Amino acid sequence: MRIAVICPIGYLDRHGYQHVYEPCIRSMSEFAQKVYLVQSIDAPVGVERARFENVEVISEKCTWFEDQYTATR
Repeated sequence: MRIAVICPIGYLDRHGYQHVYEPCIRSMSEFAQKVYLVQSIDAPVGVERARFENVEVISEKCTWFEDQYTATR
C-alpha cells in the first residue's frame, strides 16, 4: 500500500508556525511515501526541500485563495 499526504499550507512565518512546521513536515515525510504541500497563498514557501526528498510543494495561481490573490494584485 502507498500512502500520500496532501497538506494545505499558508504563511509559515506567522502565528508561531515557524517554530513547529519543520517537525510536522518531517513527521509526515517519515509516515508517507509522498507529501504534497499545497500552498494557499502567493508567498515564498520557506520549506527546505533538500531536507525532505519525498516532499513536493505545489504553488500556483489556481491553488491560492481567491481573496488573497486579488488582494495582492
